[in-house]
Amino acid sequence: MNNIMGWRSALALGLLLAAMTASAACDWPAWQQFKQHYISDEGRVIDTSDPRKITTSEGQSYGLFFALVANDRQSFDQLLTWTRNNLGAGDLTTTLPAWLWGRHEDNQWRVLDSNTASDSDVWIAWALLEAGRLWKNDDYTTQGRALLDLIARKEVVKIPGLGEMLLPGAQGFAHDNRWRLNPSYLPPQVIARFARYPGPWKAMRKPMMRLLLETAPKGFSPDWVSWNKGSGWQMQDKPTLTGSYNAIRVYLWVGMLSDRSPDKARLLNHFQPMVAATERRGAPPEKIDTVTGKLTNDGPGGFSAAMLPMLQESPALYAQRQRLTKNFPDHESYYSFVLTLFGQGWDQQRFRFNAQGELVPDWERVCADPR
Repeated sequence: MNNIMGWRSALALGLLLAAMTASAACDWPAWQQFKQHYISDEGRVIDTSDPRKITTSEGQSYGLFFALVANDRQSFDQLLTWTRNNLGAGDLTTTLPAWLWGRHEDNQWRVLDSNTASDSDVWIAWALLEAGRLWKNDDYTTQGRALLDLIARKEVVKIPGLGEMLLPGAQGFAHDNRWRLNPSYLPPQVIARFARYPGPWKAMRKPMMRLLLETAPKGFSPDWVSWNKGSGWQMQDKPTLTGSYNAIRVYLWVGMLSDRSPDKARLLNHFQPMVAATERRGAPPEKIDTVTGKLTNDGPGGFSAAMLPMLQESPALYAQRQRLTKNFPDHESYYSFVLTLFGQGWDQQRFRFNAQGELVPDWERVCADPR
């Protein structure tokens, strides 16, 4: 009898463990969907909206972030290995990742453009540092520190009249006395995380705030803007300075800042016109003339997701949640899906950032509806 009871207890325990494992595997349904439709078995994030089925360092960096949030170490390692071997020449401690990979006209799959994308690079470095901290792995930390040093050497410049600034890439963004910048490339929480390390990061906070605030005179961030030595921001560039698929991330980063961040209140207040426009229109605008404030078209469902963190105190929050449900990204909408994983994931409290830019994950969550 005792043997039978022992066998039954062991069976019950096994079934419980299996159920727990199954729950962990589907803990974040939207992440499981993203893996299924956008990530290869080797760890390559494929932009299916591009007919060339390309991979960018951006996609790899976001994949690493989501894998960390999901406590999905197997996917994290696959993504990191593919990134290192195919974009980083086998070593991310000595080589910044190339930004574009795909099928060349000679029918070979390889790097298509060896220039870098610093927004991706900082997220990869951040993900490695946080993976090292949360998973207690010194190898991740070592790689993250080395990559951070590379970024500082190759993608950061001291701009006269502005200060230490992250260029969008290693090449092509500094011309004599003119620098082209992208406000969405500097998530404030990422820069806060880096500030504890040697280098330009602590000093970058002030020029970063100037970039975010001064280039958005109507409360709408531009995709791109230029700084000229002696005359500062070039706000009358032709064609018109537009805020759209790049700039939507500015509101996302700001909304996800910790309430204890010293910059959050000021940034939230400055970008209230975007909140008001979303409330008034029933959807975030797709394109904005950032000088005049003229709004054009409605953004896709991913734009609604990106605005969710900023809308926490707004009556428009429920409406944008519903709009996202009705316009949930399909399997050909890579970027919109990425915005959704960030914005909806934060809104569902799957993760937070603390004031030091560290990840605060919720690794105890069980399965939930993906929408």
